[in-house]
Amino acid sequence: MKNVVGILSLLLLLSCGETKECCVLPPITTYSFAQATARGCSDFYVYKELPEERLHLYISGSRTELGLNSTEQSFEMDAPSLKVEMHQFDGEIGSYACDDVANDQGEIISTWTAISGEVTLQITEDSISVDPWGTTFKMTAKLKNITLENAEKDAASIPDEIFEEVFVGWLPG
Repeated sequence: MKNVVGILSLLLLLSCGETKECCVLPPITTYSFAQATARGCSDFYVYKELPEERLHLYISGSRTELGLNSTEQSFEMDAPSLKVEMHQFDGEIGSYACDDVANDQGEIISTWTAISGEVTLQITEDSISVDPWGTTFKMTAKLKNITLENAEKDAASIPDEIFEEVFVGWLPG
């Protein structure tokens, strides 16, 4: 495998003329949200943010469609209703998630969608409150070996991330 990468790199360099810039594939960038606070809402939307890097990482899905309960369950990226994405903003993130105030967030300049990896989900405390608008609960979500890709096919990696005991099931408003 190393030989194939080396040969491809050499071919890229050799194909560059003196008058044109050579395109080099960007390396996979690895991100860690370990120091960020996990937050959430809805049924379900859990997220962490890195304000200095202007990044917003989230996992969303439907508790019912995924059959979530108090047992830890693992899912691949193609599970129904499951979405793992990371948004990059042009400036301050603002109140992007779990907020019903219009126009109080920055502009998303790139969206990175998970193309591989594993998500583990578990309801850790169920039926905290039950009303006509929904049921609130706490959940833990874990990401393992996630690879994300943006529209330009640049890759990003999140080796391991945990969103622990996040209060969800409520709607902003």
